[in-house]
Amino acid sequence: LKPRSRPHSIKLDSRAKTFEALDIASQKSVILKDVVLTIGQGNKVVNITIIELPVDAGFLEGLLKKAMEKFDPDAPVTMSFKSAEFKSGHDLQEFLEKLGLDVSQEDIAQQ
Repeated sequence: LKPRSRPHSIKLDSRAKTFEALDIASQKSVILKDVVLTIGQGNKVVNITIIELPVDAGFLEGLLKKAMEKFDPDAPVTMSFKSAEFKSGHDLQEFLEKLGLDVSQEDIAQQ
């Protein structure tokens, strides 16, 4: 199951939500596409954009870990993505509930 391609991304707007999402995605073997990671704010920012390449949470965590070496430990971190592939509807539902995300039924496609 996965959310259909959306005109807008699902945005995780805090460090805590970003890392919680990556933790859940790692446990559930979720594959993400069209991901944007942002570390920092103002003039000191690293943006990592991954378009059309399916990636897992471990890959994203590795990129974040390396980029975060340049920032204070409490630097802001956000993540957005346009689609995610889940092994089951239950995994998708748990992901959405734990992160407080709202996705309409028409945004979900079963394969």
